[in-house]
Amino acid sequence: MGLEKIKAYLSLIRIDHAVMASFGAFLGLLLLNCQIRFSTKEIVFLLIPAIVEIALFSLNDYIDYEIDKKNKRSDRPLTKGLIKRKHALLLSIVAFVLAFFLSFLVLNEKALAIVIGYSFLGVVYNLWLKRIALVGNSVVAIGMGAPFIYANYFCFNSLKPISLILFGMAFTIGLAREIIKDIEDYKGERNFLTLPNILGVENSAKFAGVVLLFFMIIAVLPFLFLLKPTFFSTLSLIGSYALIGYSSGLAFFQIKGKQAREKARKAKKLLFLGIAFGLLALFLTTI
Repeated sequence: MGLEKIKAYLSLIRIDHAVMASFGAFLGLLLLNCQIRFSTKEIVFLLIPAIVEIALFSLNDYIDYEIDKKNKRSDRPLTKGLIKRKHALLLSIVAFVLAFFLSFLVLNEKALAIVIGYSFLGVVYNLWLKRIALVGNSVVAIGMGAPFIYANYFCFNSLKPISLILFGMAFTIGLAREIIKDIEDYKGERNFLTLPNILGVENSAKFAGVVLLFFMIIAVLPFLFLLKPTFFSTLSLIGSYALIGYSSGLAFFQIKGKQAREKARKAKKLLFLGIAFGLLALFLTTI
């Protein structure tokens, strides 16, 4: 397999999102003060979220092939012809089977239920729910917060407040990012009941901006009352806020008219970086 093909598969499975999902689970363990020995069981536990993400993203590109063609998504390996559609579907099936097999081996009932439940929800999203305003967006947002609940139930039988708060934070910023993503894909989804098709692009962008402002208000609370910030975690948090604040500004003032799609793509990428800096800030409070 050549380098170009490897890059194509890494793009297909969204390796950055897969790594972030597993890192979220790892971070959940740290923030819950779980004992981490990096045993085989714990390593498999950390791999499962990434494998589920690989399965869902491969399925997403398989199903969205025609939409991506309409949107002229030259960044998608299927539309570029680098990977055959049937191979993306096969990869998705193999990843699902592997994730379920490993889950039955190492997870307790509650953590297993989260893996199965979110996998099912993710498949339904790819097939139908993505076409419904806020419902599809919420499913993806749930997936961004799920690693924290997954980690919680790997260690404890009851849900801890910090896990619920982290889930709420991830859900909020995930919801805003998905609305912005719908704006980016607006032209290829004109027949869907997405928010841009109901409220219009500019109003949808402003709604996402409001959600981002709400996130910035609540996201600082754990650092003030539950965690012990360090100098470096504070720097990382400031970086996260700068990126998210700038994205919010794009949503309020620049995602409109002919430049809407370009600005939405920029905001989406900046939000991903902002999330990464936020996760790093949380991590740095644990060391």
